[in-house]
Amino acid sequence: MKRHGIGVIGYGVWGTHSLQEILLRQEGVEMVGVSSHDRWGECQFGDTVAAGRKYAGEKGCAFWEDWEKVVEDPSVDIVSVMTSPVSKLEVVLAALERGKSVVM
Repeated sequence: MKRHGIGVIGYGVWGTHSLQEILLRQEGVEMVGVSSHDRWGECQFGDTVAAGRKYAGEKGCAFWEDWEKVVEDPSVDIVSVMTSPVSKLEVVLAALERGKSVVM
């Protein structure tokens, strides 16, 4: 069976209840890495929102502050884009240009 790696970009307000949790229940799907760089969320809501590093640790996967690392990683097949609407287009286009499937 083919393995499908998921990379998550954004683990703040939108990312805490994301589609990747449903996808991870499927056979052959694994978490590769998480990117979260949410200084605004951290200032506004504290560690409960800006918890990307903790989430990556719980999933046993990589953590990157730079979202581009997710779309550049060859082991990532699916990118879960949970960023704010302001940055979503840039992230989605970058993932698609690199041949990744995108979920939002």
